[in-house]
Amino acid sequence: MIVNTSNWWVGHQVLVSPEWIELVNWADAKVTIALDQAAIKAPPVYSEGTPVDRDSESGVYKHYGRKAYWR
Repeated sequence: MIVNTSNWWVGHQVLVSPEWIELVNWADAKVTIALDQAAIKAPPVYSEGTPVDRDSESGVYKHYGRKAYWR
């Protein structure tokens, strides 16, 4: 899932797994994710339009210290 962090980190988008979503607030258009801002500010490189393959997905899970769902 691509997350736009422009409300606190202008112009950046990062990849996160939808399974990390804790809360969706539709009225405020906000999603709470089980990650801290420091981790989100130093993510693996993401380039818009580039397909996400297993290698890039593995990098995201490793960066955030999460166990991969495919293992």
